Amino acid sequence: MKQLIKKLLTHPLIYPLLTSMTRSHARIVMYHGVSPLDPITPQILEEHIKLFQEYYTIIPLGELLEKQKQPHKRPLLALTFDDGLKNNAVYATSILEKYHVPATYFICSKLLDGQSLLWNHELRIRLESLSATQRSEIMQTTAAIAAADIRAAIENLKSEPMQICMQRLDHARRLTTDLVLSEEQKTRYQLMSAQELATLPQCIELGSHTRTHPILDKIPEDQLIEEIAGSKQDLESLTGRSIESFCYPNGNHDDVVSNLVAQHYQTAVTTEPGLAKKTLKRNQLPRVHALVKSYEMLFSLIHPMT
Repeated sequence: MKQLIKKLLTHPLIYPLLTSMTRSHARIVMYHGVSPLDPITPQILEEHIKLFQEYYTIIPLGELLEKQKQPHKRPLLALTFDDGLKNNAVYATSILEKYHVPATYFICSKLLDGQSLLWNHELRIRLESLSATQRSEIMQTTAAIAAADIRAAIENLKSEPMQICMQRLDHARRLTTDLVLSEEQKTRYQLMSAQELATLPQCIELGSHTRTHPILDKIPEDQLIEEIAGSKQDLESLTGRSIESFCYPNGNHDDVVSNLVAQHYQTAVTTEPGLAKKTLKRNQLPRVHALVKSYEMLFSLIHPMT
């Protein structure tokens, strides 16, 4: 029944009426990987963009707050891509260029050698190559960790100080010194290189995702400035572009983190689902999670969901 209701509400005769009711609220869509091996394939992204263009005015994230103050006939929408994945450069960029659509890529400024992985992705890949008993040894659990439980185990680990997370990763590295990434793992998880970053077209706005993707409310305060302000400096020096937007890794932030971000960036986005209302803080903007099915994606833009 829920699916039927969603399809009904996103019908072309009804949907424009619903979007007009929240015209003053902007939408910020959150993507991660885009590849033939990811849930969001290039074909799905292309279908999303065509639908967005039909019902929304797509603008760069950096212009959102100012344009939101001005009269507009259709709701504003910004596209964001987290992590700076290589597949964004390979697959998403060409689609965005094809439809002349702006977007923001959030980049980790110290992970641009073309072979780097986010620490949590690397840990998952290494754990997947080990036995259940070895996984429990690394994660320091009493019960063996089955392959199906690895993702949940890493999510639980994210609640620990980053020093503990890095200790777990270092242990996994010692047990998997001969690990070679599969082509699928490279496609889905490798981050783009500095050279790929430099060749991105101007329609791609760059934002900071810290230097190394730590969970910011799990690191000491003296490291926060390096990760938050340092990333901005790195990216501006590397690209010659002004970096004015920020994305919290894993969405985690507290008052100390968000206040520091506000000192260095014009806008910052979270992973909290929601519409960007005019009354919200500029350093805590919610987003709409990208969904595979077109009607669910459209519905989430009027009723955000995780």
